[in-house]
Amino acid sequence: MTKERPTSPKCKPSPASNPGLLHYFSGGFMGPSQALEWDGTRLWRHLTTWPGGAYPLETWERLAPPASAAWTWLRKALERVDAWHWPKDSQNPLITDGGHWSLKLRWGQQRWSGRGCNEFPPGFAKVESHLQRMLALPALPGFPEAFRFRETRGGETWEFTWDGKVFQWSHVPGGDKPRTHGKVLGLAAETWIDFMEACHPHLPIEMSFESGAYAGIEFAIYFPESLGKLPPRTVPGHGFIDPRAAIEALKRLAHRSREQVDFS
Repeated sequence: MTKERPTSPKCKPSPASNPGLLHYFSGGFMGPSQALEWDGTRLWRHLTTWPGGAYPLETWERLAPPASAAWTWLRKALERVDAWHWPKDSQNPLITDGGHWSLKLRWGQQRWSGRGCNEFPPGFAKVESHLQRMLALPALPGFPEAFRFRETRGGETWEFTWDGKVFQWSHVPGGDKPRTHGKVLGLAAETWIDFMEACHPHLPIEMSFESGAYAGIEFAIYFPESLGKLPPRTVPGHGFIDPRAAIEALKRLAHRSREQVDFS
């Protein structure tokens, strides 16, 4: 006679060590705002301090990934305040302007997203304190900040934009040839080497943004603070950037990244 094995209680699956997705935003109608985005493997920060809440170009920074302990603390804070059952919308009807926030989370099988204006769910400050620590993580080196380049020459047009997260490009060859375009999320730092060499500035300490037109090229670009520490190199007729070299580097980058490009 076969002895029946005792049935064990169903084991609860252990939570994932880090979220699959996180989006956090906090800011007002005017003045500073901050955002944090995590796609499961990469972390970005967006800070705005300009009046009106916008820079001339959108610029995100790629951050060092959080330590595993940071995710553990965030997860515990979420569980302690029962964040997965927070209301989806928190509003203070007596205040029509002021601070806004939004939070979206996907962690294992759990999902939550919500927003608010001058009102917060119970325990929100505890969760937010962990997000603020992540916002203070150092930026990874080797990435350009936001830029926009456009070249028009002999009926042919190239356009390139980068917001710190997504590289987008389009090419209109002119005549009957079709337009091609694409976008890539999260290019690695080493793919930017050629472009960074073309944007090798020696900047006054107060200068971090340049725009202009040169030889059929229109451009606007931010310079990361780290670039200002490199040895000086100026371009004849232009002080801080070689637009022609930058455009050629971006064309090579577009061609190299075709396999990763989303043509939708």
